[in-house]
Amino acid sequence: MSDDPGPSNAARANANSPSVKRILREIRELAESAREDETFVAEPSEDDIFDWHFALFGPPGTPFERGIYHGRIVLPPEYPFKPPSFVLLTPNGRFETNTKICLSISQHHPKQWQPSWSIRAALTAIRAFFPTPPEGAVGSLDWSDDVRRELAERSWRAREPTFTHGNEARRALSASVHDRMLERMERVMRKELGNEAREDAERSDEAETAVREADAREEDGNAEARDDDANAPETSRAANDASESPSLATPAPVVDVDETIETQPTRDGERDDVDVARGDEDEDPPRPVTPVDATERRARVAARAEELAKTKRQLDVTAWSLVAAIVAILVKRVIVHSIIVALES
Repeated sequence: MSDDPGPSNAARANANSPSVKRILREIRELAESAREDETFVAEPSEDDIFDWHFALFGPPGTPFERGIYHGRIVLPPEYPFKPPSFVLLTPNGRFETNTKICLSISQHHPKQWQPSWSIRAALTAIRAFFPTPPEGAVGSLDWSDDVRRELAERSWRAREPTFTHGNEARRALSASVHDRMLERMERVMRKELGNEAREDAERSDEAETAVREADAREEDGNAEARDDDANAPETSRAANDASESPSLATPAPVVDVDETIETQPTRDGERDDVDVARGDEDEDPPRPVTPVDATERRARVAARAEELAKTKRQLDVTAWSLVAAIVAILVKRVIVHSIIVALES
């Protein structure tokens, strides 16, 4: 990047050019909206408003958490109608340093660039790109998470960044930006970790609700099974009574009185045995229903919760894209209005 010629002197000197007007407006907007919990700081150098220095925090919940990553943004003379180039200056394990990185918002993909996109939108996108797979893009790295965590800690523990590019004024700007990032780091981390904790709680509530619903369905199934087993003895007893009762159409056999007297106790004993057996059968509890393994059920619920979390992350990305598109439309309208006003004047 040291040999990058940057915008022409004519473009820098022409204060009425659309590029200069747009950059000055973005400088004002960033200054007006600067907050103590902002995740980045960006300022142009004193001698060239087309050359910016920035620093941003690594995304929470990733190996880049708490990292402070410095970089440069070089705006072309045709900005915002042509995309800027981005260079990371702090070793991070995701992007090469002192190399123009390839992103959908950089000069490597001019057809995807939208003039309504701003420096704020570009920095937000760069931060979101940190935990994504490199997929062989120019200027990308795929270092291990342990190395990335070590580099992140080293980046914020440094008392000031040590860069070899630029003059003394630019190095002073880098140190000033670094100090401001250190001052707000704890506030930003508390805010973002709080947001992440709320999202985790929401996912936990969804998983707990799914477990309760599964338990309720299982209890309903067990209740139905107990009802079926309770009705089974009555059906069996009715069948036995039907088999033991003589048919009305069949006459009773003629037997000798003495024989009847002799055999009656035996028949009564047999009947008593049958009644005792039937009574024992009535008192038996329903057969137990084997419940579904709780560990297996919770594993399924956990897998479902992970799928829901993944879907939520995808929806978040889509929502940010929609927000960027809406902002792009609004900014485009403002630009067109400004051009019309300029032409009329």
